[in-house]
Amino acid sequence: MLQVQSLSQLLSVVPASAMTLKSVETETLTANASAIGGAEHFAGVQLVANYEYTYKETKIEIVWRAVLRDGSHYLRTEMELTGVDAVDMYNIIPMIYNVDTEAAGSAPKVVGNTRGAVLMSDKIFAGLETPTAYNTVGEATGEEDAWNLTDTKSVSLTASSWTQVAEADVPKRVEEATGANYPNVYAYDMENVTLKEGQKVSILVKYTSGSHRLNFGGAVLLDANGAIAAVDYHSGYSGGQHSNNTFTFLAPYDGTFAVRVFVENKTESIDASSTMTVDIYTAKEGVVVNTAIVGIQGLWSRNTTLAAGETWKVASVVGLVAQDGTQSNANIRETQKRRSFLAYSERERAVPWRTFPHYNSWYELNINRNNAAPGQEHTNFTAEDILGVMEQWKEKYFDKFGEGIAAFVIDDGWDNYGPWTFHSGFPNEMRDMSVLAKEMNAGIGAWLGPVGGYGQSGNYRRAYWNANNRGGMQLSNPAYYEAFLAAANNLVCEQDGVAGFNHETDNYVFFKFDGISAQFSAVGPDAGDTGNENAEGIIRLEQYVRENMREDIFFNTTVGTWASPFWYQISDATWRQENDHDRIGNNSINRENWITYRDRLVYQNYVQNSPICPINTLMTHGFILSEDGPPAGDSRDYNAVLRELRCAFVCGSGIVELYTNCNLMNSINGGKLWEDVAECVAWQKKNADVLPDAHWVGGNPWNGSKQEIYGWASWNGAKATLALRNGGNSAQTYTFTLREALEIPANITGAIILNKSFKVQDALEGLTEGAAIDIDQQLTVTLPGSTVFAFDGINADPSQVPFEVLSYSPVKDEAISTVRLNFNYDVKAVEGAEAAVALYDEAKENVVSEATYAVEGSVVTVTLANAVSTPGNYFLVVPEGLFVRSNDDRAFSGEFAITVVAPEPIKITSVSPNEDIYSLSIIEVKFSKDVVDAATGAEVVLNNAAGEKVSAASYSVDGKLLTVTLAQEVTAPGEYILVIPEGVVKGAAVGDSFSGSVTLVVEEFDIYEPTNTGTRTRSDRVIKGFTLTGASGENSYTLTTDEQGQDYTNATAAVFKVETGEDLNITFDKAGSWIHQYVFIDFDGDGFTASIAEGSEWAPAEDLVAYSFYNNNSDSDASGWNSKGTVITGNDRNTPAVPAFNAPEAAGTYRMRIKQDWCNIDPAGDADGKFGDFKENGGQIIDVTLEVINATGIKEVEGDNGVKGVYDLSGRKLEKVSAPGVYVVDGRKVLVK
Repeated sequence: MLQVQSLSQLLSVVPASAMTLKSVETETLTANASAIGGAEHFAGVQLVANYEYTYKETKIEIVWRAVLRDGSHYLRTEMELTGVDAVDMYNIIPMIYNVDTEAAGSAPKVVGNTRGAVLMSDKIFAGLETPTAYNTVGEATGEEDAWNLTDTKSVSLTASSWTQVAEADVPKRVEEATGANYPNVYAYDMENVTLKEGQKVSILVKYTSGSHRLNFGGAVLLDANGAIAAVDYHSGYSGGQHSNNTFTFLAPYDGTFAVRVFVENKTESIDASSTMTVDIYTAKEGVVVNTAIVGIQGLWSRNTTLAAGETWKVASVVGLVAQDGTQSNANIRETQKRRSFLAYSERERAVPWRTFPHYNSWYELNINRNNAAPGQEHTNFTAEDILGVMEQWKEKYFDKFGEGIAAFVIDDGWDNYGPWTFHSGFPNEMRDMSVLAKEMNAGIGAWLGPVGGYGQSGNYRRAYWNANNRGGMQLSNPAYYEAFLAAANNLVCEQDGVAGFNHETDNYVFFKFDGISAQFSAVGPDAGDTGNENAEGIIRLEQYVRENMREDIFFNTTVGTWASPFWYQISDATWRQENDHDRIGNNSINRENWITYRDRLVYQNYVQNSPICPINTLMTHGFILSEDGPPAGDSRDYNAVLRELRCAFVCGSGIVELYTNCNLMNSINGGKLWEDVAECVAWQKKNADVLPDAHWVGGNPWNGSKQEIYGWASWNGAKATLALRNGGNSAQTYTFTLREALEIPANITGAIILNKSFKVQDALEGLTEGAAIDIDQQLTVTLPGSTVFAFDGINADPSQVPFEVLSYSPVKDEAISTVRLNFNYDVKAVEGAEAAVALYDEAKENVVSEATYAVEGSVVTVTLANAVSTPGNYFLVVPEGLFVRSNDDRAFSGEFAITVVAPEPIKITSVSPNEDIYSLSIIEVKFSKDVVDAATGAEVVLNNAAGEKVSAASYSVDGKLLTVTLAQEVTAPGEYILVIPEGVVKGAAVGDSFSGSVTLVVEEFDIYEPTNTGTRTRSDRVIKGFTLTGASGENSYTLTTDEQGQDYTNATAAVFKVETGEDLNITFDKAGSWIHQYVFIDFDGDGFTASIAEGSEWAPAEDLVAYSFYNNNSDSDASGWNSKGTVITGNDRNTPAVPAFNAPEAAGTYRMRIKQDWCNIDPAGDADGKFGDFKENGGQIIDVTLEVINATGIKEVEGDNGVKGVYDLSGRKLEKVSAPGVYVVDGRKVLVK
């Protein structure tokens, strides 16, 4: 069914029967073993109907399909709508079913509190496959006269009867229905309504008088505890006309209730009088309300234009619930309903569940470093920053442990505000990142904020799109949508340096789309059509990227998503809601309270409120170890950090964000955390076949007064995982059976063997490891406070568990010498085996290389007799009889496809030094792969820009690094070229050659640029201007708004003229207090230096000429001096004035520096370790030019013959200059040192 709009905005309802059926046919669907999607691996059949409909000379074409594939317990229907002409749409209802609840034995209901919730009964599940759907259940439609009116309550209302609803009490569904929220939502409560279970309540609110109508958002039934017992949320109104101003629901249990009706005053004021009538009905004797025919439907709201040539796609599903005898249990966790829906979801989601642990740069490199002013974005965060971190990951993690993570992701700070293009701090965009990531078998990814992001950078982006009639920063804006799509295309398809997507070379694998709305806790899109179309915009974009760029891209769609399982038809991961980081609970270890906060939101929003929605791909904020932002305050005790790390993995979520900090990873427990990450990543990969079933175990992480035992489990018949956590301070017990924890169907019996998941883990009291545990045996375990225990389980019957290789490497490489096979069980080599492992050609007819092997635990390492580097496809063949499973001697055989590719050209990936070069002596060149010394005698040389040899060089080679040592240090500014001819290095694997050069620029050293040159982080303490006053006159400088926002301002174009030796006073136009000022004059032209004179506690020395407060020899700033020796203590330290000082005695041009800081005379603004950081203190530096002229006024001297010579300032001609001072040389003053 369609609803379209005419030009007059009247709706026309178009049922399928009103359309023209053009054709119907049946099509066979073939299986595709290499498909990305799960369902496409299975053959099937589909019924295809083609329709056409013309409305007011606008035509729309509809394709409808019913799809059934082998092995599925569900039927899907698909609908595609294509606008032949532009058609104004309103909504589409692709799913309409009538359910015979009498035959089914139960009525369907909405399971979940969000848009896109699942409809489910004891027999079926259904829904429109989009998170924006309105999946609803209609009222019972049994006998027309099924109810007896039992009681009526009525009340007259005035405008004052309606009271404002507290912000926390405004239901999200009311916001959704009305577009209004706090403070514009009001309600009236009718108290003391006594009801029996099953009674129907009908509420009619009718306008009687007033200037404005009443606009409704819904009604709820509140029990005696104030809990919502029943709801009917929908918009309606009552005025001169009325619509949808009746609300109905059934009483779920006996009790005395309050009936609450919601209205809003955002649209128009509440001044009406009205009547509210509550009718209470009881079902007639013999009538069972829930055994009638009940309608279910899925509505897709699209109040927008379907453009000519554009196609919209939507689908629906109806499936069966497994019948194991538990399906009628009220607690969904005691049934197979979740698992029945999950089996469908995993086959039909955009990409089946997969492990995706990845590094995210936010807390290490971006937070508080992503808000530079427009035009200064390159100062936020650079490629050099992330490449440095990746180098540490390679050295400390990958090279040591061999466990690759999925990707390295850059967060907010890489872009030019607005157009989503790279700023100049990423001169190669992400191409150099991609090269380095490939060395670790990883991909790359980036953060983008569809509505701009957060903080000041988000404001800058939105300001860009709000300016110049650009239409605003929302995906419902076509111009912005196209810009966002262009950015996605550049990232996915262009980061290999070649236009267009190439699955072999493009290595961009991940998007973090953060903020499709700004909702703190979402249950649907933002209110109104704009909010709806913003959500549809991100859905459309993700679908487009999958269909036209990279189908297996990993989408992490975060803030603004909600707990609808149909998000996974589009996105790989969704957000758990609320703050990035917070704490809740009463544990004495604050990191434990952070874990509790994170997991409580999962429990609240998913386990309790949307129990069918999988928790196997939730972005929970993973693992955070940071020196910056709110998480910096979390305990850094090794064991506490390790518990958080393990929880991030054993919760079963495929996506694990690793917000690590290299400094802390290296320093905590001697760097042991790198190994711990590798162990967790390996655990996740090992259990990738069972973790898609990840589900909740136990209770509430924080019930308002205590932490309950909770955890996560998964089960697939052969394997299981189980993790339990006690987030409290004290030991607690937990009683359960494995059937309950693993949610094993009632018709399954057996036992499971549990073993600890990690090498170092204490025994759990009450659980016996390594022994078969009957799944119905009651277990009572005791968890000490602040603990987490994780176990891997296997079916105690080995015949039920396959013996298989979980992963092997390499799958593709430039050369093969060894192959590593990772089994799911420990392996035992068969003594005296006659069979042999060998590498075969693609046809598996000829042996390319014989091989030997070694067994260690669950890993078999195969070593080829002859390394293979010839490009082609090969098979490693392991015949039966070589290895067996160690616990039951089950045999193994298998074949493993390996591709040898042509070697990629050796490329230079980085050079050090590469910026701020003031001299050259040692140059490090890093290549894209390992190289060795070619040992041909070829020479590395350094030439100037003209090609002339400047210096010979020696070199050494180590892995990817070529270290060049110049014979002579080069300090002269200019451009130089390091020439590496063929014959210096060659590829280590296949001996491929390299030749190339590197251009390096030696810069003239700027002795005046201070350490801090970025954007100021404090605006409450700022110098806006200053005035220098002497007997000769007054000089002033006023800083621009932009300059006031910078750490350092080079204002040397401003020339302050004073006379030699005169007394000078400096005053400031400034904001803020508790800050000090310092004045420096560079007397000798070699940069600023400062100290306190030897033997004095306060006398300024070197270039320091005046200051308002400093303490030279104490670790306390409670007292100090100014530059005249006045003692300053207490509140006098607040805003002391800078004492007068003298101008230089020698005429000339000087550089003068004014610095603001707290008790610190360092002219460069470096912290001295005593009294805080320059930026945190509100530090500021301004340089101006000080022109000092002699009071005699002598400017120049010229001889009688018109020839200018050398004269002193008294006008005496000199034969030579024999002492330092200021002289007049060739008509201008010169300072001679």
